[in-house]
Amino acid sequence: MNIFIIEDDNSIIKILEKIIIDRELGRLLGCANDGTNGLIEIQNLKPDIVLVDLLMPGKDGITLVKEAKNMYPSMQFIMISQVTSKDMIGKSYQSGIEYFISKPINAIEVESVIHKVQDKLNMNRKLSQIQSLFSDGQNKDIQKSENNIEEVKRVMQRIGITGENGSQDIINIIKYLLNTNQDMSSFTVKEFM
Repeated sequence: MNIFIIEDDNSIIKILEKIIIDRELGRLLGCANDGTNGLIEIQNLKPDIVLVDLLMPGKDGITLVKEAKNMYPSMQFIMISQVTSKDMIGKSYQSGIEYFISKPINAIEVESVIHKVQDKLNMNRKLSQIQSLFSDGQNKDIQKSENNIEEVKRVMQRIGITGENGSQDIINIIKYLLNTNQDMSSFTVKEFM
């Protein structure tokens, strides 16, 4: 995962860099010391995860996250700040951050939060892959016959979810849809439970 830091305190940047590199949390693309340059760098580098300070010169973290989320909805943001105001923390979450880390920096907390965000990104990517396989206009052959269940199994194996919880449920749902000559647009997930 590619990580970028936007923070106006160079000592905090050094601490975060050390944690990311020493604990092998991802590839550090770089850093910026203010929100305005940070947004420009985000546009150039398109990182997966951005660690961003709340209060910075030029453009604050909340404004930066709102603008970046409009451009890159799948990009994940972790806010870092000394602010303890529940109102400011609430506004941070409303802007689109995933987690809020309070200063002073705790290496275990940073590692844990980055791992959680990485897990979420990986899950979203796998779901997108699955969704694209079954969307209208693509892979219509999957819906044609029972023999195509093997193709579904191969796809699931290719994206690494064959042994995961729920993989057999996916196969059972596809079998049901094939047997009843229907498609997913006729049902909600809850109706299959």
